[in-house]
Amino acid sequence: MAQPFLPVLLLAVAVSAAASDEVLDKRPPTQSPDLFESPEYDPLAGMTTDYFGTRDTTGFKRDSLRLGGMVRYASRYDFVSVGVSRDEFRQGDWTSIVDSVLVEGRRVNRRTAEGITGRLAVTTNTGHPQWHGEATWNVRFGERGGVELIANRDAVESQAALQNSILSNFLAAAFDYAPTERLTMVAMPTWRRFTDGNRQLGGRAWLIFTPVPESGIGIELKGQGFHGSGQSQQMYFNPAEYRKAEAGIRLRRSFGDWRVFAYARLGHEWIDHDIDKPTAEFGITARRTFSNGITAAVQFAYSRSSYSDAVQNLNENYGWRMLRVIVVLPFDSLFPSSQSRN
Repeated sequence: MAQPFLPVLLLAVAVSAAASDEVLDKRPPTQSPDLFESPEYDPLAGMTTDYFGTRDTTGFKRDSLRLGGMVRYASRYDFVSVGVSRDEFRQGDWTSIVDSVLVEGRRVNRRTAEGITGRLAVTTNTGHPQWHGEATWNVRFGERGGVELIANRDAVESQAALQNSILSNFLAAAFDYAPTERLTMVAMPTWRRFTDGNRQLGGRAWLIFTPVPESGIGIELKGQGFHGSGQSQQMYFNPAEYRKAEAGIRLRRSFGDWRVFAYARLGHEWIDHDIDKPTAEFGITARRTFSNGITAAVQFAYSRSSYSDAVQNLNENYGWRMLRVIVVLPFDSLFPSSQSRN
């Protein structure tokens, strides 16, 4: 029997023009990847099958299978899609399964990336319908800068939080500026409020330098932190203070027929002034479109950091990993025309 909780829905990120060649994590911690948008993956006019699984050092597991398709598709910048999903969460002898239906739309300017992306989803097996939603609005101030306004309402991904139907409301404004072709700066103040009364006020910042754009290699500096209300009821990660600083490299280039994006970062985190630990993050995405029009993508990510909703023991050396596989079947291969059959 399904546990009564709100499933996790994703925050779609409309990449800004100044940072259009970068992949920045602007969503709340441990939220799952977007069905129609991921690093090096463009929405296509077809049917999408998307599996991803996550595992962590607390024994918390998630397996998700999602199917989706475009109902109106002009381009990756202008479409409407619908999808269904099944998520299974497990930890020890506890299991919870949730089914959802979602619709997503995007209308942005192809040249500047200015515009709006939105999504609405509803659960179908939680006793009564539970609604989730998010929206991003990208506004450009010129050729080199702009702001992306982000709003998200979602479930908190830990066993205790899911069992208690705890939601988070997340607001952010990501200001980006590219003083040169090789340098991009992003500053993003954030606000997150949980339905049990806890709050987190913080921010994130990135400095991305690409010495030789043709090489596909970039250098990234990242900092983030927040002040939490730190209430005693600890069902998810909510220290009174959290800070993290990281430095790393990223690679974006083609290897044969595969388009690859990869990153690696090392850093340090500080929790409540008396806990400090090293951090490490690694990720790689490979994508290929075959001669028959079928697109396949594989994504792997690993993180060694306490910045996760599932963390309750602040001293724990927490680790998280994700594997994702995507297959897109174009409509013309699913429903060939009569001319192609003759």
